[in-house]
Amino acid sequence: MGIRENEGRYVRSRSLRDSAVKRKHPLNFMSRAVASHHIISCEATRRLSSYRRKQITYKGYDVNHTWNLVILPMEDRISCHYRIPLHKSGHKDEAIITHYEKSLGMSISGLRGELETEASKESDTHKQKILEDDIGVIDVLNGYHKIVGVKLARALKGLTCKTNKEEYSETLDDLSIEILGEISRDKLLLIHRGKHFAKGASGCEDCQEPGARTKRKHFGPLDNAPKKSKVKKFCYIGNRLKTVKEQK
Repeated sequence: MGIRENEGRYVRSRSLRDSAVKRKHPLNFMSRAVASHHIISCEATRRLSSYRRKQITYKGYDVNHTWNLVILPMEDRISCHYRIPLHKSGHKDEAIITHYEKSLGMSISGLRGELETEASKESDTHKQKILEDDIGVIDVLNGYHKIVGVKLARALKGLTCKTNKEEYSETLDDLSIEILGEISRDKLLLIHRGKHFAKGASGCEDCQEPGARTKRKHFGPLDNAPKKSKVKKFCYIGNRLKTVKEQK
């Protein structure tokens, strides 16, 4: 389905277009084993200024589009066993920011400051107000959403009402892929303890117990669990997780 003007969405839909992929997803072998995660978060988009929300609606960008969704495990054991990022909580832990900054050697407040400096140099007062409002959103967000907010403000800086709808959506789709790459590399976490499930890390609480014998192996031949090779083929393109769109 093509991009439809005046039908964009910046809030979560009650029904996501992920059911078919969830049914065939190899990690969906336990009750409530997986969930779809909005890469550009609805928490960030719903906080945007009325100008940006109207712009998103008019340009036809949908935050619920399958390019902006990734299916992740909700169970610690599954995440630990398959070394796939854990999806739990509201992603608002401030330690997520600390981990991100340490992993990439940068500062979220520093990036925000750069955006603020650029906005102050804008000669058009109307454009300057729009950019300042985009930056202001960052201050009311926490954890994962704050990081997304910084990236979103940077992407929106180049988008105006004159931007054609295809370019508008493609710019935000590219942002989704950029963010997903950082999630895939365990730089950007959805919950702070998720750092323990990265490749080469200590694993879940059971694996961290003194004398633990699990060694990040929670499922055997008698369990109704897929092989790691099958999961990797379904879930990854190279070292990056696939979006729901890429799994259809």
